[in-house]
Amino acid sequence: MIKDRRIIISVSIIAVLLLYLLLYNKDKKSGDIPKLKGWDSIDEILITNKNKQTKLYLKDNKWLINNEGYPADKTKVEKLEKILKDLEITDVVSKGHYYEKYNLTNDAGISVSATKDGKAKRDLLIGKVSSTYRTTYVKFANDVKIYLADGNITDEFNKDVDDLRDKQIFQVTPDDIAWFELMYQAKLTFEKKTEEIEVSQDNKKDKQKEKKKIDKWICKEFINTEIDKNKVDSFLTSFSSIKADSFSDLKKKDMQGLLCSVKTKLFNKDIDIKIHKKDGDNYLCSSSESPYVFKLSDWNAKKYFKNIA
Repeated sequence: MIKDRRIIISVSIIAVLLLYLLLYNKDKKSGDIPKLKGWDSIDEILITNKNKQTKLYLKDNKWLINNEGYPADKTKVEKLEKILKDLEITDVVSKGHYYEKYNLTNDAGISVSATKDGKAKRDLLIGKVSSTYRTTYVKFANDVKIYLADGNITDEFNKDVDDLRDKQIFQVTPDDIAWFELMYQAKLTFEKKTEEIEVSQDNKKDKQKEKKKIDKWICKEFINTEIDKNKVDSFLTSFSSIKADSFSDLKKKDMQGLLCSVKTKLFNKDIDIKIHKKDGDNYLCSSSESPYVFKLSDWNAKKYFKNIA
C-alpha cells in the first residue's frame, strides 16, 4: 500500500511539472512570436531577389509590373498579397544569429515589402525552406530574430517578371465567330451559314416534317467542298482563347518569317494571331490584341498549322 501510494504521488508530481513546463513554454513562445496585423488593401509589392527588383503596383485598378507597365496576372498578385497578409509565424528560431545558415542575408534572401500610399504594411526577408518543406525561415525589418513562417513561401516569391505577367492575349466566345481567315501554305476563308432543313417526325401518324435550323461552314476557295463542322468547331475552340507561354523582348515591327495567321471579325474589329519562325523551342507570335511579342510552345502553335477545308 505504501509503495503504491509513493508511485501515485511521484506520477502526480511529474504530471504537474510537465504541465507547468508546457504552459510556461507556451506563454514564453507566444510572447516572442509577433502578432501580425492585416490590412484592407495595398497598392504596391516590391520584391528584390539577388539584386533583381520587381515592382508590382496598382494603377487604375489594374496591377502592373515595373516601369514598363506590363499587365500583371491579377490572380497571381492577389495570391502573393494573401500570403503576406495572412502570414502566420509558428516559432522563434534564433534571437539574432546564423543569418547565413538560413539564407537570411541580402545576397541570399528575398526581400519583400507590401505598402499602401508609401506606408509599409509588411516588410520582411524570406530565407530558405525548412527541412519539412512546410515552413520557411523569415526575418522582419527592424527585428533581429529569425522566425519560422507557415508554408513554403520562398518558392511563391521566387518569380521573375515573365512569371508574373498576364499571359492571356485574348479570349472570345467561339459561337460568336461567323467568319475567319486561315493562312497556312494558302489562304482559306470560312463563313458560317444558317440553313433550314426538314426533319421527319416519326412519332407522328401523318409523318409531318418539321423545319430545323442548322449551322454550316463553307470555304470560299472550295465552295463545292463540304466542310467538316466538328473540325472547324475544334479549331475555333483553340483560337478563341490565346494564352502566351512566355514573352519576347522583340518589337512587333521587327518580326519576320510569318508562317501562319488566323483572323476573325468581332465587335466591329479584326482580331488575329500571327505565328512566326521559331526562337529556340518556341514560336514567336504577335496579335492585334497585344502590343507585345509573345511565344507559343511547339504543341500550341501547331494547332493552327492545319488544312481544315
